[in-house]
Amino acid sequence: MLNTGEEVFPFVVTLGMGGHFKLTKTGEELKHSHLKFISDDGYTLSFVDIRRFGKWAIRDWNPDRGPDPVYEHSDFITHVKKNLHKRAFEKPICEVLMDQRYFNGIGNYLRAEILHRLDCNPFLNAREALYKTPEILDLCKKLPQEAYILGGGQLKDWQSPTGVDATSFKEILAARGIEYSAGRNRMLRLILPSIRRK
Repeated sequence: MLNTGEEVFPFVVTLGMGGHFKLTKTGEELKHSHLKFISDDGYTLSFVDIRRFGKWAIRDWNPDRGPDPVYEHSDFITHVKKNLHKRAFEKPICEVLMDQRYFNGIGNYLRAEILHRLDCNPFLNAREALYKTPEILDLCKKLPQEAYILGGGQLKDWQSPTGVDATSFKEILAARGIEYSAGRNRMLRLILPSIRRK
């Protein structure tokens, strides 16, 4: 909620891939501070978003969003199971995991990580995938918690911004025949194997 002292407004922020809030002294805001809340006591709360994928609006959350898989996990599971008969679950699991009516808060990187950890075919019918791999629902709670502990996504994800070794990522790529290297500017560079037509 945004309180102006006279009125209170619902205020929604989506962080995008790397957006975050930073509290600094007024005048010392970070370079990519795109939204600033300046207080009377000399501090500024800034929304910092290098990639500019984050969004904000003075409005309430979409009322069609399902229960939060982290904080309302049992309601989340009940909601998904209660709706498995719907046509939405005939689509591939990779699409349905992004449907906020059922998988509130699950975005692209969480979807990819959930399916990877369970070695689940992303194009499998969602209903079938959830029957065969019910652990998907548990990872919808576990992975956001892990991401939070690790500090979320950063531009330098695979350069260990949190001090965690990125070896497992390199091993995953190597197993698929993809070479990993960090360029001069610490940007991720992938060298894909040549694709031969048969």
